[in-house]
Amino acid sequence: MIKFCLLKLERWEDVIDFAERVLPLTNYCEAISIVNKEHAKKKLGWKLNKKQLERVLSIRGNKLTLAAAHHLLGEDDKAIELLDKEFRKDKSLPYLIRDWVVFEGMERLPRYRRIVGLIDEAAAASE
Repeated sequence: MIKFCLLKLERWEDVIDFAERVLPLTNYCEAISIVNKEHAKKKLGWKLNKKQLERVLSIRGNKLTLAAAHHLLGEDDKAIELLDKEFRKDKSLPYLIRDWVVFEGMERLPRYRRIVGLIDEAAAASE
């Protein structure tokens, strides 16, 4: 919860510090930690550690986290595909991803907007 708050407050350096110093001492999900840390680095204009993001993809965990890693790697089509599949299984997904700042920038994509409910099916079909 602390890391989520730091992300929402845009305290990017604190996100990175928290990921490096505190989370290894807990049982917090490593993949989510990596994704949040890399997002913070991106917001600071720092170079992303692509190997770490690729490692997240190899873990094969939570599909939402995998989609976030794909997005950070610039693979938005893969991210959208994962999100679309997960949405079919879990209708609460739009509420989860709307608040996770890692997906920032994807709202420009019609399929993403449809998934998170920013536009309805009819509007998405016409775009």
